[in-house]
Amino acid sequence: LADFGPITAIMAMTFAAQLPSISSISLPTLQIPAKFTLAGGRALLVPLFAVPVKMRLLALVPAALLTCLFFLDQNISVRVVNQPTHRLKKGPAYHLDMLALSVCTMLSSLCGLPWMCAATVQSLNHVKALATYSAPLEPTKQSPVGQAEVATPNADVGRKSQAAGGEQIVSVVENRLSGLLIHSMLAGSVLFLPLLRKIPMAVISGLFLYLGRNMMSGNEFLRRIRMLFVDPTLYPEDSPMRKVRPRTVNLFTALQIACLGMLWALKVNPKTSLFFPSVIGTLMVIRSQIASRIFPQSALEVLDSDVAAEVDAPEDADAEYEAYA
Repeated sequence: LADFGPITAIMAMTFAAQLPSISSISLPTLQIPAKFTLAGGRALLVPLFAVPVKMRLLALVPAALLTCLFFLDQNISVRVVNQPTHRLKKGPAYHLDMLALSVCTMLSSLCGLPWMCAATVQSLNHVKALATYSAPLEPTKQSPVGQAEVATPNADVGRKSQAAGGEQIVSVVENRLSGLLIHSMLAGSVLFLPLLRKIPMAVISGLFLYLGRNMMSGNEFLRRIRMLFVDPTLYPEDSPMRKVRPRTVNLFTALQIACLGMLWALKVNPKTSLFFPSVIGTLMVIRSQIASRIFPQSALEVLDSDVAAEVDAPEDADAEYEAYA
């Protein structure tokens, strides 16, 4: 039932917005046409050759920046979906995904339609909706004073998944049918445009806020920020504070906060938002050239564990789970 929570919330809140006591507030709703039509009744294909040659050449600059943005956004989203903790069996197809995105972008450009890009939040929710989770794992048993601790089976996996709410993905029903049905229903939504116009914008904004917040669960960056306000004696067993000096962890977190602040400042300013994609690319330079000189490699392996564990994590996770089972 929880998998249908978003659509249930949209329908319930839209119905509530139609009640006389609430409709009198005049909440803003989705601004969409009452029927399927192109802007201004234009033709489907865009007359590209009607644009002066000089403007076409100048368009190469923003086109290059947008290419970088599409490339980074697509690969980041695919990598997050294919992370080892999701236990996906089929291998990733980075090049095939990029080819499909390129073809869709080219066709959309020729028709003057909105570009497609990777939907990170929706993709992660799709994976979680198709996932089977294990039962909550038993914590490590504390032995009496003077005796050694006795760990329960798979206790180490339980500690690793503690940040994600104590649940661990056992398997994911990988298929093409669910994706096909989802996008078929999205295409079929053009038949219900008059009804969609009644959905309040507050409902849509609240839904995306909830989905974004839900995806933050288990995020190591946010977790380390919370650790700044926690007493050192209360650090979790799997906290990086127990493996690396707190000063080093806080400095690494401060570097990430500075990069995030720089990206946000560029994005919200209309005069600099054009350079947002290229600045994202500089994060790779900061990580590979600057961070590697400031922090020891052993600390980076802990603080960047999601990247470092890309090779070994799947086999280790499977072995630990099989031992528990």
